[in-house]
Amino acid sequence: MAKGQPSTVPPSTRMVGATLGIAMLGAVYAAYAQGDAPQGMLDGLRWAYLGGAAGELGGALIALMFTRANSMAREAAELDGALARR
Repeated sequence: MAKGQPSTVPPSTRMVGATLGIAMLGAVYAAYAQGDAPQGMLDGLRWAYLGGAAGELGGALIALMFTRANSMAREAAELDGALARR
């Protein structure tokens, strides 16, 4: 791919992930919601929210494990170099 050419892969994978996440949380809600009573609906929502929170926490931990400590410093140095060449 040429430098500066945009890619549609990251936005597409983000959209697929969001769609699958919503589908899974909806399945959790449907499994734990009990009837049409408000308390039954709240039980389903509680488990769906807990599942979503667990997924977010897991994603944050994975991102922390695979992000280098100096990754932002290197990008800042590259940006400074690019600005100095102008």
